[in-house]
Amino acid sequence: MTPHRRRALGASIAFVACLNVSLNADAAPRPVYAPSGGFAAPSVESRNSQFYGMSTGSLVPSAQGNVATGPWTAEGPALTSKHSWATGGGMWAPDLERISAAEWVLYFAAPVDGLDANQRCIGAATASSPLGPFTPVSGGPLACPGLADVSTADDRQWGPPRHVRGRARLGLQ
Repeated sequence: MTPHRRRALGASIAFVACLNVSLNADAAPRPVYAPSGGFAAPSVESRNSQFYGMSTGSLVPSAQGNVATGPWTAEGPALTSKHSWATGGGMWAPDLERISAAEWVLYFAAPVDGLDANQRCIGAATASSPLGPFTPVSGGPLACPGLADVSTADDRQWGPPRHVRGRARLGLQ
């Protein structure tokens, strides 16, 4: 080990000791056990001693639990239906947010015409409960790549999709 690395290691140990931080196994985070069948790319919110989770999947699968480490109970799809502009019910990367005492918003990425299988527009739905049922907001998606065949998007991201922009600049398209 070089003298520089030894000094850095010593400084790190001294810093942790000054913070009086315990580095034992009990301080390590414990895993969260999701409902059987998987719970991909989840969003989790905690309210009133309950944990609410939303997952990537058909109409956004939901679950709840009393403690973060589980057990979790699957509650079915959070969305009542897909948006009219969405071409499928497979929603990705949900994000559950409480915006007032009696209103929740569920954001997610949904497939649309004109985009490839790995591109999505961002949509939203509202409910009075963290488990829904969430009703899609009227109008179009909140944001979409420019090639999406959705004329009602609030925020259009023009130009080629981000994953091909660099390729176009380099003349690789």
